[in-house]
Amino acid sequence: MGKIVIDDDFKDWEWFRDRNTLSVFMYLLLNANTEDKKDRGIDVPRGSIKTSVSEISNHFNMSAKEVRTAIKHLNGANKVASKTFNKGTIFSIVEYDSYLDKGKQKGKQRASKGQAKGKQEIEKNQPQKRENYKQLFDRLIVNYNISNYVVDNGIRQWLKYKHERNGFHYKEIGMNTLLKKIEEKCRQYGDKAVVNIIEESISSSYQGIVFEKLERNENNKKTVKQKQFDDFMQSIWEDEQNGI
Repeated sequence: MGKIVIDDDFKDWEWFRDRNTLSVFMYLLLNANTEDKKDRGIDVPRGSIKTSVSEISNHFNMSAKEVRTAIKHLNGANKVASKTFNKGTIFSIVEYDSYLDKGKQKGKQRASKGQAKGKQEIEKNQPQKRENYKQLFDRLIVNYNISNYVVDNGIRQWLKYKHERNGFHYKEIGMNTLLKKIEEKCRQYGDKAVVNIIEESISSSYQGIVFEKLERNENNKKTVKQKQFDDFMQSIWEDEQNGI
């Protein structure tokens, strides 16, 4: 087992000063396999670790959203590749060998040079299986800024409803469209309003989420507030007319 070596220029990495991203990266790097292994029938290549968002969250006492955001940063920076299976997620350190003490590696070169590209290594070693909707969701949600409240009380319930209702499965394009729309509506109307409209869509057995109701509800609120304001101004005008 060799030493982990971090070059000085690592301090110039864009996420170096982001505590959560740096913590998650170091956790994955320090716990990565030093040789190829199997975990419950799944190949976990050298330089990779099989874990989950919840395990990392518990280790650092971070929220699941903070962990997913950190993983999104690592994926985007090409520091870590990830692939989700029904038994967890495999995170692979990109160019793992570059973090090892060169003096400890002499005479220990592996035949698999593909390890330097973690994502390719994972795909090569794993049987190609079709993702179910839960796996697809877990893989894509890290790319969106959506709260755990909406994820757990809204999106997961909607996906479960669609699956149980007619066996419907979102494909990647459809799932991305759904998540992008929910992220946008949460920003516009708030998490609570979005969860409520998802719950209403489920209880009413709708085929899709009636996002247009959010705008109507918001307009109704504005109408009520405007009427209250108009009534208030009318009462002031009448008081002035009556010399009060």
